[in-house]
Amino acid sequence: MNGMNEQQQMQMQSEMMRDFLKSYNKTTKICFDDCVRNFTSGELSADEKSCGQRCVTKYLEYSARVAKEFMKRNNPGA
Repeated sequence: MNGMNEQQQMQMQSEMMRDFLKSYNKTTKICFDDCVRNFTSGELSADEKSCGQRCVTKYLEYSARVAKEFMKRNNPGA
């Protein structure tokens, strides 16, 4: 973060945190909606847990691929 004053750095960190929380909330909602089916129990079933883990793993892998492709396109010589 060279060349930035403290206020700009804090602004950037705040934006990064906001983006992270948006992504986290989106992932949580998508995976919850796709995987949780039984609302009569306070516990997740084994199938719901497994589905949730697969869902989050897929989302993280997808996000990593998108980020990698974005970096490649924005740094063609790197």
